[in-house]
Amino acid sequence: MTKFFKKIKLILVGSLFIGPFLSVSCFSEKEENQWDTDIKFYVPQPNKGYTEEMKTQFEKTLTKYFNEIKNQNSSLKNNPDVSIKLEYAQSSGDLYQKFLANNVDNDFAIMSYSDISKKNNDELLPSVAQTQTLKFLWTPEVTAKFQDKKEQDPLYLMAQQANKLQLEDSRFGSYPLDWIGKETQMMWDGSKYGVFYKNDQYTENFYGSILISGTSQEREQIKKSWLEKDWDTFKSFGILFNKKTSLSKFIVPVSIIAKNFGKTYNEIFEYLSNDNSFVSAGKDPAVNLGIKTSSGKTYKIAFDYDGVFNWTPPTWNPDSAEKTYNFKPTNYPEEQIRYLTMVGPLFYDAVLARKRMPEAQKEIFAQALAKLQNSENTYGTFSGFNKFIPLNDQKLKDNIKTLKNIYE
Repeated sequence: MTKFFKKIKLILVGSLFIGPFLSVSCFSEKEENQWDTDIKFYVPQPNKGYTEEMKTQFEKTLTKYFNEIKNQNSSLKNNPDVSIKLEYAQSSGDLYQKFLANNVDNDFAIMSYSDISKKNNDELLPSVAQTQTLKFLWTPEVTAKFQDKKEQDPLYLMAQQANKLQLEDSRFGSYPLDWIGKETQMMWDGSKYGVFYKNDQYTENFYGSILISGTSQEREQIKKSWLEKDWDTFKSFGILFNKKTSLSKFIVPVSIIAKNFGKTYNEIFEYLSNDNSFVSAGKDPAVNLGIKTSSGKTYKIAFDYDGVFNWTPPTWNPDSAEKTYNFKPTNYPEEQIRYLTMVGPLFYDAVLARKRMPEAQKEIFAQALAKLQNSENTYGTFSGFNKFIPLNDQKLKDNIKTLKNIYE
């Protein structure tokens, strides 16, 4: 039986019972919705190590919370219980049109603000929840923003603190080789090194980063060119990046570079988009930054996430005879990788619903997500989406506006 015929036509009357964090939603007696019994929740692929058993238990817990909340409401308890299943999506952008068209096989999805921010207000999908992640040890209490203060710029200071606490801590040694065999000491949970996180402290913000590679002297030269706003010297070290569509790993780094060097966004964008021996596009920094190419060129600047080393082990195949290491420059350990500056702030992904998802189910789903404890949210452990808080449409629009102010 297809999902379409599993939809049960119901009249939703009265108001939904809400937890302390949600406003009351009222339903007209004439409002007719399709109650969805088979809910599909599309999420980004989790990190390696997330098992089918973990996935099944997460689905059971989320389903249990949804049905418990529904059954506590006198107006909704007669609706059938639902079943919630996770579906892995490669790109939220590809899903967006299906959700906009109210495709009944697409109910909820975690979507990137990279995709959401491209939409006009009349194309925005209904908001459900804002994801949050555990704070890093170097995440500031006050959101860091670019202030053009050279060494005292908050984003620059944040990066230097990250270097100190993560990449220059004598307990752990240098990344990547010294980290091998220290999984217990560094609290590796199969997805991330827990030693670099603040316990039970969450944030809806995250940052991108500009990474640099080289000897200590070379890295100081790159830092000097940044602080002295010497664009010609800075770009001569070579810049690589992966996708130009990424907010955190291209768009916002380009914006911060433009602001730092007194350029326009378009000037930097065009420089990085045109054929240029000092630019390498479509390259993953983890396996290309600081690596000498066949032509003898080494790119020493790259765009990535803040905290990328937190969830990137030295090698993904430790038992292989031919190991491939991450972030290991050709001349390691003489040459190593550090953060130059963070970029942002950005917002962690949002949970959105298909266009005409019943309002009651949207709010129950938001409550069920918010009810997940950290230990129950195994998907969050392997994805970084550690917590969910209810999100309304106005807050979604405000977040989009904030992001656009950063890079426009």
